Amino acid sequence: MSLNFNRIEINCVNYEFSIELNSVIYSNFIIPVSTLTNALPKDKVEFYINNGILIEDTNKDNENDNENDNETIKSCATGDPYIITLNNKLYKMANFDGYCRLLQGNLDNKPLIINALLKTVSYEEALQAYESTINIVKNSNINFDSSNFTLEDFQKEAFFRTIYINYENESIIIDMEKLKILDNKSNFSLKLNDNITHNYLKNTKLNHTKRLNDSSLEVKLSTNTSIIISKYANLQVRTGIYIKNNKTIDNAYGPLVEPLNKENYIIPKINFNKFINQHISAKLIGVKTELFYNNYNEEFINEIEIY
Repeated sequence: MSLNFNRIEINCVNYEFSIELNSVIYSNFIIPVSTLTNALPKDKVEFYINNGILIEDTNKDNENDNENDNETIKSCATGDPYIITLNNKLYKMANFDGYCRLLQGNLDNKPLIINALLKTVSYEEALQAYESTINIVKNSNINFDSSNFTLEDFQKEAFFRTIYINYENESIIIDMEKLKILDNKSNFSLKLNDNITHNYLKNTKLNHTKRLNDSSLEVKLSTNTSIIISKYANLQVRTGIYIKNNKTIDNAYGPLVEPLNKENYIIPKINFNKFINQHISAKLIGVKTELFYNNYNEEFINEIEIY
């Protein structure tokens, strides 16, 4: 295997690990890129040690990752939190603190479960997001009156913090804000990439967010299916979950499949791995019109149902 080698991240929990480069031993911390720029041979693999698990980084292969994108079934949960279902319906999920079943079903006749922890922002997080957003508006070409923002609006937001994936009794838990593996009982293939989620937002009703930069971890469950876990510097988006799949998930159920009220997908803990009862009907709480701008001063208007 021969890939570009730009940096090494040492981020071990209950592991001792060290690496020697040009007679200098580094261990148990993140090595700055600048420290290694001149030390590393250019034909070596870039890798990270994340909780003792080897992860490939293949950013230079991004352009070829989605050659068959038009054939891919895409679904995502991102931001505060907005959902794109498997049939490209956009809606707003409830804000709350707790664990939720995002998806369950059978893939290749094997059970698949995706759970997440949703958590409202702290006062400090809300203040940071508020101030950051005001500064972005002031320093960009966005034609928007920033006085329309209030700190109270930001304090109502909730974001996905942790994700649990279980496929045929193999499981992994990931801290989405750090892309850090908290627990791994699987042989899933893991791959780090930057700025790839625009591929999964194309032709969806969240297409207006495709210009955001991301850092992402791809969890490859099978030849045809991957779960993409992303984090964003943009504090109004923060994290995202994307399903890349070109095969039908049988008996699929959950907020990623269709709009549901929160009482129909609440679960007791992050690693709850039993299928929950399916509820067909969901009560529409309301509809609101949201106006989105990006730093190219492009304007997007979406009518969003709230469940």
